[in-house]
Amino acid sequence: MTLSVAVIGNCQVGSMARCVQALLPDAHVKPISLAATVREQRADAMAKVATRADLILTQEFETAGLGPLMTSSLAALRPDLVRYPRIVFTGFHPDINYVFDGPRAVTTPMGDYHSEILIGAFLSGVPLGRVVKLFRPLTYQRLGYFKEYARSLRRLVRDGEALGFDFAPLAETWRAPGAFMHTINHPKIRVMASIARLALSRAGASVAEIDAGKLKDGLAAGPRWPVYPAIAERLEVEGSSDFVTAESTGGEVLDIEQFATACYGLYADLASEILGGRLRANTLEVIAGLA
Repeated sequence: MTLSVAVIGNCQVGSMARCVQALLPDAHVKPISLAATVREQRADAMAKVATRADLILTQEFETAGLGPLMTSSLAALRPDLVRYPRIVFTGFHPDINYVFDGPRAVTTPMGDYHSEILIGAFLSGVPLGRVVKLFRPLTYQRLGYFKEYARSLRRLVRDGEALGFDFAPLAETWRAPGAFMHTINHPKIRVMASIARLALSRAGASVAEIDAGKLKDGLAAGPRWPVYPAIAERLEVEGSSDFVTAESTGGEVLDIEQFATACYGLYADLASEILGGRLRANTLEVIAGLA
């Protein structure tokens, strides 16, 4: 009998399902994207698909719009489901931030991602021609960027432990080939392969040996934020100043000046309270002192 596996999650679900399929080559693996489910109003149908599967792997979500796909609702019917963590890691990309206009995410050429430094510079009245000079070690130091890897690693380990996943010994393995994130919430495929293996182990499944590097990394087709050179040097990974847009929007490579120009044009039409709503407490002070 072929094992059926429902894999439920956010933008990471495609990578997770691909890794599960590689680890269980004879299984029937069904990825269920929560974003697509809500957008298409198919929560009831997808919940039925999930509960019919032999094994459910799910990230934890309690959003009311998910209805029967909420983790608590699924767990009431299938207490044998396995929760796996949502990966958020800011250590390589501490400058990423978000801007929301009400419930709507304001987008840049890099999708939902914005630069804290660029937002701070715009609100502080820094001319576009001087913005590039803010991307330097002194700015990163004063904004706390150099300490973000250690802080984010502690959060990652703590969040993993809460679901029974031990990430402490894995993080250095993930980092050995270089940065293990494309953005703060888009892990590279080797991270998801480790999580898939641990999740299946918790479910008691016997898995195949795989080379995660040979698996297609679907999230690599999305935006790819650079690890700024001064940060990369301290973390001993490859650095860059190139912002790569999603393949769906052309896969364009933007340098800091080009990205800043696009963002400044966008920010001119936004109220300051919208732009500054998620900034660190000291960002404007730091930027004003360095501009």
